[in-house]
Amino acid sequence: MPAAVLFADPSIHGASGLFYGNPDQLLSPFIEVGITIVCSLVGTFLHYKLTGILMGGTRVHSEMDIKGIDVACHNGTSFS
Repeated sequence: MPAAVLFADPSIHGASGLFYGNPDQLLSPFIEVGITIVCSLVGTFLHYKLTGILMGGTRVHSEMDIKGIDVACHNGTSFS
């Protein structure tokens, strides 16, 4: 949120900020943040579903999980 939303002085450039009696200045940044959150959630969900469709699921088989994915897929360990 830019500081102008809070400190905008009407005697300088005509618009007033929160501290000069205009709480409506805060509405726009909150709407923008809300839209950003919704877009991020929708995009993440779509990527998750698309990955699941293309890869045949989003989880490994239980045998691979028990054995360890590093050993099962790469025939090695990640830590010595």
